Amino acid sequence: MVSTRLVVLVSLVASLAIAIAKFVAYLLTGNVSMLSQTYYSLADVANQGLLLLGFRLSEEGASRKHPFGRGKEQYFFAFVVTVLLFGIAGFASVREGYAALEAGGSADDVDVTNYVVLGVALLFESYALYTSYGGMQSEREAKGFGSMFETFRRSKDPSLLTAATENFVAVVGVCVAIGGIYLTDRTGVRSSTTRRRVSSSGSC
Repeated sequence: MVSTRLVVLVSLVASLAIAIAKFVAYLLTGNVSMLSQTYYSLADVANQGLLLLGFRLSEEGASRKHPFGRGKEQYFFAFVVTVLLFGIAGFASVREGYAALEAGGSADDVDVTNYVVLGVALLFESYALYTSYGGMQSEREAKGFGSMFETFRRSKDPSLLTAATENFVAVVGVCVAIGGIYLTDRTGVRSSTTRRRVSSSGSC
């Protein structure tokens, strides 16, 4: 039986490790895809932290200030996580990508480091997704749902649904980043970050 808390914890640890690795790769190579991926992973870390906070608050019993308990806190923080995921992280990624498309140049910011880091990230994210799938499977069996689709549609566990969706989107995002870096390597389009660094070096 895979608990929702375990799913969120695994996602948090994986996202933190991946965020650090991606940022180091960005510092070494200057590739804008790595910076966008770093934003996304940091947002994931914050999101999982908020989900855990929602868990803790929802488990507190009734009090004078909250006579009906705080069980609905999970729904509130799941909503906040959704806004952060598609708001802040998405905006940051689109901004950096647009800046890179405007700059153009040659592909000298593509390094094997990017492929290695994204490959490791794909392994971590895939494991987190596998854990989420286990949690969804446990939910399906416990509630007697007929399929995963029905579990997504009828489950009342917002933290589990949010974590599972996040992990799926993260795997897709890493695959897109790998594809973007490969196309950058093949087409000769360089990120704006590297171009600025080259210009700064030439002016010294």
